[in-house]
Amino acid sequence: MMNKNKSNIQALITTGKDKFYSNGLDLEWLGGSGAKDREAFMSAFNVLCVRILTFPMPTIAALNGHAFAGGAMLALCHDYRVMRTGRGWICLNEIDLKMRFTRFMLNLIQSKVKSSIVETDMLVMGKRFAADDALTAGLVTLITGPDQLIEKSAGLAELVIGANGYDRGAMKDMKRDVYARVVALEQMLRGKDAAAKLDLSDLISKL
Repeated sequence: MMNKNKSNIQALITTGKDKFYSNGLDLEWLGGSGAKDREAFMSAFNVLCVRILTFPMPTIAALNGHAFAGGAMLALCHDYRVMRTGRGWICLNEIDLKMRFTRFMLNLIQSKVKSSIVETDMLVMGKRFAADDALTAGLVTLITGPDQLIEKSAGLAELVIGANGYDRGAMKDMKRDVYARVVALEQMLRGKDAAAKLDLSDLISKL
């Protein structure tokens, strides 16, 4: 049952259905009938990523199955990831698709993937990380059997929230500060923040 008292909600947990958390963007549509709307669609995807990245409460991606490409990016936008064992990979397979990351995507991923070894494996080589490998690489916080995925995710949320919880405004501000480069780049690409465009012009020219 949906909790209608929004003030009582203290964490966000997302999950998928069947064998997929998210299989990424619909490339067939983007390359076909959706081509005319590609720019607007990609801008909306960037906005969604920043929305999750700076969400004003703890966020957990409960990875019930495969998280590929754009799906993996959505998972990385969360504060924590819990992955089920026995089925599913988290993978950035753009290299296999002969695609390049956009500026925004690359900055987003690099804000979350700190190890140069993992960065090489994940971004350059397109490695598929099963649960055990993802845990070792630091891509997920916990791994668990499929029957306990949501329970373990909720338990992690309770542990993170603690006895006192978090002020939503303070958390949103903190996340926007921590991920300021990603936030500013998204705003610049939409043309809504001239100051951010000036601040990041030198940086972006080197990407």
